[in-house]
Amino acid sequence: MISQTLKRSAELLRCDEDPNIQSKCQRTVKFPTMEETLVEWILANQEHIPISRDLIKENAAKILDRLHPGHELFEFSNGWLETFKLRRGIKSFRRFGESGFVDMNAVNLASQEFASCWTSMRGMTSTIWMKLAFSSACRFGTSTV
Repeated sequence: MISQTLKRSAELLRCDEDPNIQSKCQRTVKFPTMEETLVEWILANQEHIPISRDLIKENAAKILDRLHPGHELFEFSNGWLETFKLRRGIKSFRRFGESGFVDMNAVNLASQEFASCWTSMRGMTSTIWMKLAFSSACRFGTSTV
């Protein structure tokens, strides 16, 4: 392997100087309309649902079947997905927690209900804490109250 590279060194150096020579083969996209539709689907749904790699590939297959019925066999591999994302400038972002599923109106309503419940129970809290402390002390055989 090294000896072949050394033998071809002059040729390789000439190729490096020529800007018209490309080192990788540029393939054309087989189904550009499918990819455009898939990008539109991703952009429309990215804020509403967590979009995984498998979900992208699954929807790509559905879109391809819908746009090109009877198409040739096409594998939506991880390699295809990575080149698709590079071509279209799609980046993966990890969502933490349940941020994609939270209904902010429900959160605000629950916060208001909790605040009103807390206000009505404020006078009882010291009594409840004393009972909890006493019951735990009895359970462990210590008398702190």
